Formats: sequence, C-alpha cells, structure tokens
Amino acid sequence: MNFGIDLVRRGILSAEQLVAAMERQDSLRPSIAELALHRNKLTMKQVFQVFYQQAGSQDSFEQTARDMRLLTRRQIADLALSQAELTPSLADILIDMGFASREAIDSHFHTAHRAIANPKLSKRKQTNAIVVQDR
Repeated sequence: MNFGIDLVRRGILSAEQLVAAMERQDSLRPSIAELALHRNKLTMKQVFQVFYQQAGSQDSFEQTARDMRLLTRRQIADLALSQAELTPSLADILIDMGFASREAIDSHFHTAHRAIANPKLSKRKQTNAIVVQDR
C-alpha cells in the first residue's frame, strides 16, 4: 500500500495534507535534464534539442534523449538513481511541513514492517477492519 494513502486512512494526515506534501516533493525533485546537464552527460544545446524534439510527442525526456542517441539506458538509469537519492522522502517532507511527527512516521514504518514480516497477522487485521467498516 502507498505510504501516504495509508497515513490518510489511519487518520494521521488529511488528503489535503498528503497532496500538499506530494506537490512539495515534486517541486524538490531535480529533473533528469537538469541532472544530465550538471553531470556533464548533455550540453545545454543538447538539452534544448531534446526539448524541441519532445515538444510534439508523448515521450519522456529520457526516452527522447535515448532515441536521439544522446543518453544510453545505463546513463538514464544512473541519472534516475541520482534523482531518487536527491529527492527528499515523503516522510521527511511531512515532518518538515509539520503534518506528522517523527514518532508517528516511525510507528507507521514499524507497523508496516511487522505486517510484511507476518502476512497472516496483516491479513487478519485487514479482515477485522473490513468487518468493522461494514457495520
């Protein structure tokens, strides 16, 4: 289950808070184009060529750059990994925005870890939750 949605279902967050935090996370995520430029994988001219080529297409920047043979799959994978590493986690953003405490986040992760470690317990809790909701 999605971490943020689970926090909403548990009443730790409102849907509006989750959306605000996800929008903040998106705004802090560096683009692949930006990373390719800063890591000297592409020049500014090449980035603009990709954008120009991409303009009338549904393809992503990565796919267009690959089709143009400007980036390899490996380079794109490395850039995507860097992008993930540089993007703050949703948990950190929720805490920074004051929407959740570190304790609530840690408790959620602990509960989720237990559910993964003991799927029967998780299944039983889901069944109980469904019964309670049906009443």
